[in-house]
Amino acid sequence: MSFDPAAATKATIDALGPDALEKAASYTVGSEWLSFWGVVVAALVTFLFVRLRILDRIDARLQKRGWAVRTLLLCAAFMLLSALVTLPWDIYTGWWRETAYGRTSQPLGDYLGQGAIGIVIGAIFGALFFLGIYALIRRAGKRWWIWSGGSPLSPSRPSCCCRRS
Repeated sequence: MSFDPAAATKATIDALGPDALEKAASYTVGSEWLSFWGVVVAALVTFLFVRLRILDRIDARLQKRGWAVRTLLLCAAFMLLSALVTLPWDIYTGWWRETAYGRTSQPLGDYLGQGAIGIVIGAIFGALFFLGIYALIRRAGKRWWIWSGGSPLSPSRPSCCCRRS
């Protein structure tokens, strides 16, 4: 006895009914648009931070600290502040819309509490990750772009397959 995925899919779709299919199609199309608008929101927040020179102001206050502490705190600040600025968008996309489509019954307070824990953990590990990246960039010096692109080649040496004997 073999399993036919096409027949199983058709049976599941037929069992849903037209209203559920319409709701699923609406949710899917809306999710695709939210992906696009999520990128736009992230770009706008980043542009806002650059334009208002928020990280420059934080960096100026941390000037007496070492580069590692400054880098760690700046990365964490960017992640925490961007999460705070995008909170209304995140509430809409992650809680309100999911509740409207019946995909969750989680109270808003629980959603915000779990989100806050995730943001703090993400800021800590994200800042540590970027601290490592910047440490590698400092260590590599002017040729940091070579290894960051994943290329084992040096601009002055061709690869072994291109060398002539």
